[in-house]
Amino acid sequence: MIMVGAAGTVAHAPGGTSVRDVRIELVRGALIGGTMCDACGQRITVAHVVVTAASGVDPTCEGDTGGQGEFRLHDCPTGDLDVAASKAALWHAIRTTVRPGDEVLSLAIELRQLAPAPCEVILFASWASSG
Repeated sequence: MIMVGAAGTVAHAPGGTSVRDVRIELVRGALIGGTMCDACGQRITVAHVVVTAASGVDPTCEGDTGGQGEFRLHDCPTGDLDVAASKAALWHAIRTTVRPGDEVLSLAIELRQLAPAPCEVILFASWASSG
């Protein structure tokens, strides 16, 4: 955490706003990376990866896997995180925990086939009578 302070700016107009002290806190994010593969262990290229705080409150970071099925995402939120990846009908998510400044580069995510949506089959039959 870096703390920066500024002091003493005073407004000259009556009723104006003055700034006595300003404190800005910058928190380091985490570096998250790993590989994406299918059920057969084949690396998956150009899969989309999204990292979100498990609380759903903090910001997200996202990116895509490269030509070798690897990804690296910089300045990710910290704490308990959901790392989700998808490509076409493949998807999977894992949960991990990171601290500010951590470099977690060993995540291995196996994308799985999404369950097909239920469908309804309607058969129509017609009989022609002969005679």
